[in-house]
Amino acid sequence: MEKYTYGFKENWRDFLDLAERELSADYWWGDLYFMYHEDDGEDAYVFTKTDEIDDWLEKMFWDGCHYESSDLETSMDEFKIWKLIRESDVKKFTSLYKDAKRTRLVVDGETYYRTPVSICVEQTILISTSSY
Repeated sequence: MEKYTYGFKENWRDFLDLAERELSADYWWGDLYFMYHEDDGEDAYVFTKTDEIDDWLEKMFWDGCHYESSDLETSMDEFKIWKLIRESDVKKFTSLYKDAKRTRLVVDGETYYRTPVSICVEQTILISTSSY
């Protein structure tokens, strides 16, 4: 995870450098996500792995007391997340990425698009027996 204080506008070049470095790596099989909090214009974040963003969101859920919300499903909607997608994938999977927006990011001659990522907050029921 990379944190950008003062958001992406102030740190656009740094974000592009990170994206170009990560996306052009020969071993790259992951994804690149960028995120900001609707009520906090100060910080923006970049994640390179889905488990990394899931762990961070889970921590924000508990630290931010989102469990007290009357509607758990929308309790994390103030976090806005986008995934970067290669143009070749957007063209290949048109129905999947029909809402993808073109970005100015070009790595190794490939233009990247962004697509919104939804956050799913789900309740869990655990059933166990007493061990004493």
